[in-house]
Amino acid sequence: MAADGGSPSPGVSVVIPSHRGGAPLRRAVRTVLEQEHPGTLEAVVVFDACEPTELGVDDLLGPTRTVTVLTNDRTRGPAGTRNRGIEASRGSWVAFLDDDDAWLAGKLSRQLAELERTGAGVATCGVRYVADGRYRDQIPAVQADMQRAIVAGGTFVPLQTMVVRRDHLDRAGPFDEDMWVGEDTDLVLRLAGLTMFCGVGEPLIVMERGHTDRLSLDYERHLEGFRRLAAKHHELFDRWPTGRARRYWRLAGLALRSGDRPAAREWARRAVRLDPTSVKNVGMTAAAYLAPRWVFDRAFDAYQTVGWKPIAADVDVGPLV
Repeated sequence: MAADGGSPSPGVSVVIPSHRGGAPLRRAVRTVLEQEHPGTLEAVVVFDACEPTELGVDDLLGPTRTVTVLTNDRTRGPAGTRNRGIEASRGSWVAFLDDDDAWLAGKLSRQLAELERTGAGVATCGVRYVADGRYRDQIPAVQADMQRAIVAGGTFVPLQTMVVRRDHLDRAGPFDEDMWVGEDTDLVLRLAGLTMFCGVGEPLIVMERGHTDRLSLDYERHLEGFRRLAAKHHELFDRWPTGRARRYWRLAGLALRSGDRPAAREWARRAVRLDPTSVKNVGMTAAAYLAPRWVFDRAFDAYQTVGWKPIAADVDVGPLV
């Protein structure tokens, strides 16, 4: 099929790693296959450390809509699972989705239109985080120098928002299978060194954040991931020291959260040395030395809820499970 009467619409592959299956995965796959796109669209589901489960999407399959189901035979974890999916995918564009997240209607068509308009190699979009009847929107700030935006400015580009031209993905190389945390930022930084980014400034993906089994608060894995990320991209972190300070601040908070006060003090000191004008860095240092554990825990929990709003009737949160 052709778009705008011109060349055929590109094929798109969506890589979906899963270690649980079930209703959330079925919802994720459905939101991909239901996207309006005149070209071919395939969902590549890769099960990691679990048996494949039924997807229940036969009613959506056809000549332009397919599903490939695989078992990860590479390194266990998100990096190896996604690499296995990329290997098996066939589209000229590759997108990513986790098994407990969902695309909103129009996500793919709007990003592909922006990619065509700008000539960029990567498109992002906003995220709508949902938890316990509340939501928070985050829109990645797309800039001309995305490496600087990510390292120096602290811009976070969730992998699940991205649609990537395959040839750029091939040039950037695979996910680092030795990383359990930060493997997505590592790939995004490599892509940012190769091509221009564009973005749709609205939330087009829903991520539920009510789970307790995520890696977001795992201090040891964050520490390991940051050390590898900083080593691989040391020139960028040396160029923009405030970016390193920002990650030290995060490590200090995670160390405090895990009860490792000596480590928290060390990371906080490092952050202040690199960026002594940052109120956040000074505040974290004070917390690491002076705040009782219960005070910090309450402050940390409060910080995690900043900007969240009650879900109203006019807020699209997709097909929640």
